[in-house]
Amino acid sequence: MKTFEKDPDAVLDYYWDWTDWLSEGEAIDEATFESSSEDLVVDSYTIAGSKVLAVISGGTGGANPIITCRITTNGTPPKTDDRSVRFEIRER
Repeated sequence: MKTFEKDPDAVLDYYWDWTDWLSEGEAIDEATFESSSEDLVVDSYTIAGSKVLAVISGGTGGANPIITCRITTNGTPPKTDDRSVRFEIRER
């Protein structure tokens, strides 16, 4: 699992990359997010080819919350996968 340091006041882009997982011609059709913390939130997201780019804000100093991105593809049949990222919330 990837880990990123994040200041609680920072609002930054993070991405999940499924390039090596998708079959040829397959694309991400839908993405949803789940956070293990109520104060670390996904403000918005964009699907860009084989990547999902999310704008993330918040977090409480000293916490290590996890955000999971779940995608569904446009394949026949559609595939679903989850990828999680841990955040180390630190004052900078």
